[in-house]
Amino acid sequence: MSRIIHVAYLTSCISFPSTAHSNITVLPPSPPQSPRHYDTESFKLENNLMWQPAWHMIMGAQTSHSIEHVTVSLASHQPASFLVDYLDPLFEGNSAALPEEDAFRHYLNLNSKFADQVIDQYRSEDDIIWLHDYALALLPAILRHRLPKATIALAIYAQFPTLDNRIPEHLKIMQSMLAADLLAFQMKRDIDAFETSCAGPISSVCLLGQSAAIPHQAIPRSIRNTTTSTARSSSSSSSSKRIVLCHDTDLSLVPHTIAAMDLAAAVDPSLEFIHIRPSSSYTPSPTTATATISTTYSHESLNPETYQRLLASADATLIMGHNPAATVAAQACLSSSTAPLVVSSRSPLSAKATLVVDENGLDAHVIAVAVGSPRRDALDANDAAARMGVQLLDFANTSTRKTPLLNTTLLSRAYQHAKRRLMLFDYDGTLAPIVSNPDDARPTPALLHYLQTLCKDPRNVVWVVSGRDQATLEAWLGQIKGLGLSAEHGSFMKHPDQQAWIDMLAQASPDMMRWQSRALKIFSEFTAETPGTVVEQKKASITWHYRNALDAQQALAQVEACHDRLVGLQGGGGGGGIDILRGKMNLEVRSLLVNKGHVVRRIQEEVAADFILCAGDDRTDEDMFRALANYPGAANCVHIGHQNVDTLAQSSIESPEQFVAFLGQLCSQLKNSAL
Repeated sequence: MSRIIHVAYLTSCISFPSTAHSNITVLPPSPPQSPRHYDTESFKLENNLMWQPAWHMIMGAQTSHSIEHVTVSLASHQPASFLVDYLDPLFEGNSAALPEEDAFRHYLNLNSKFADQVIDQYRSEDDIIWLHDYALALLPAILRHRLPKATIALAIYAQFPTLDNRIPEHLKIMQSMLAADLLAFQMKRDIDAFETSCAGPISSVCLLGQSAAIPHQAIPRSIRNTTTSTARSSSSSSSSKRIVLCHDTDLSLVPHTIAAMDLAAAVDPSLEFIHIRPSSSYTPSPTTATATISTTYSHESLNPETYQRLLASADATLIMGHNPAATVAAQACLSSSTAPLVVSSRSPLSAKATLVVDENGLDAHVIAVAVGSPRRDALDANDAAARMGVQLLDFANTSTRKTPLLNTTLLSRAYQHAKRRLMLFDYDGTLAPIVSNPDDARPTPALLHYLQTLCKDPRNVVWVVSGRDQATLEAWLGQIKGLGLSAEHGSFMKHPDQQAWIDMLAQASPDMMRWQSRALKIFSEFTAETPGTVVEQKKASITWHYRNALDAQQALAQVEACHDRLVGLQGGGGGGGIDILRGKMNLEVRSLLVNKGHVVRRIQEEVAADFILCAGDDRTDEDMFRALANYPGAANCVHIGHQNVDTLAQSSIESPEQFVAFLGQLCSQLKNSAL
């Protein structure tokens, strides 16, 4: 049975009602409307501009879908300065200077703490993880490393900015977002901004709601005239006043709004205006002072209860601006009033508004149209959450997860910015295509040139971690200066510019390797019975190749029979632990004492890289990907092959030829940067 695990960032320390799990959040009964909305012993918030839309989505999902819902957050934490001082302004449409590097590291650590709480609640692959808003943008990559088969969705409730992939922090955010299975945005323009930022393949995306934006120029003049006439007729037949609430969230908009109110009042004297300004310190100039406004308030001193009463009394509400204060105000109006609502074109809630205008497009006509518009239906707060929930459930129940295609643009940018790089490549199926005769997989001149070029960069440490034996790697790649080599799935390693090979099994007792003679005997028997197959014996593994079997059907049947015989060697019967691997047209037995993951972990501890590129194509390479799971901010694991292959890698590229061509691109960047 599927569950939805909601993950929400609360922007202050919260004291929760006692629950069985301290990291499970109990939502308040109504959405927060201001920094002072909740101030009780059981629930305290200091700043909730981000938490407010998440509340609506979580509550909407809970009431729309009868499956189990769990909401996870941190019981307490220090606010991340990278989020508060940089991301918040960025998603509000403003600019801010990048904080110190430590600020981003703290932000990454904060997302890692969220990952710990999610994993604590995660039960099975049936669970769906729903991340709420951009504060958790680094969480998809962390979770993908630790829960590679999980279904992960990230919903963004703010207007998405165009990020600069030349900035390392932006790169990490985009790469992390691409690790999600589903990305949800408010409007089509947000998707466009994300696609522009990524400049390459993106994950599945959807809209939380359809855009209903109506620019001021699109309001037909006939409607304007009719509405104005109706307003005049209404005013002459009735002395009742109609209240228009105008809320400016940006000081620069105030003079324009005042002028629009004056003109509207001249056309329709029945209108009475309430004006909410961003600051009490604003003083209208003689040219903007007006007697039209009956009441003025400052946003900074307005308490939630008074604001609710003002909204309830208004016959039309106009909220200008696109910052978080405008979003919170619009959501409050949608939640507590059915009066016509006008918002700025950049508002993330424009799809729910009656009219959407450019910030400088507010005039008397717009006010007249708003007042003359029918009242809205009561807001169904579940709409967007219900749609998103259905998409998530459908995705989890019917879709086979595909590994995202490698975004070479973002990875190239990350490579350029790195100070210390570690590159780990399998050979067969990664740097060279799989061929019928293994001896025909020799490196091309282009590959040799690319590897040598990468090794020349002092910031790079390059290794080929292969299943091939030492002699083959020496003969094919030994002439490349500065290249590290690991043979037989991590059984042997030779550091860059060193001559001696390290035997990783040197300390193993003869009893630990007793399985070799028994496995060789089994493989030899099946080779004799299956023409065209061959046995390849190495120092730490034995492989039976059946790619060239004369009878393919017989070979497949023999593989199953041979596998069953080899299983008997596992445990104590074969002497030492062994692993049986089904490769690409081969069956391999190797010692459990070593694997590619062991050698990769050792190399990374020596190098301490801030950028890791690891590529491989089969099960033995999954050990490398698994070993790098503890480096989510640095490790970029790439599977060579089809997207639908089950892998721990974050991305895929279809063929060795395409991957080698990408290495050529990295070499070209290196050459250009040196000019």
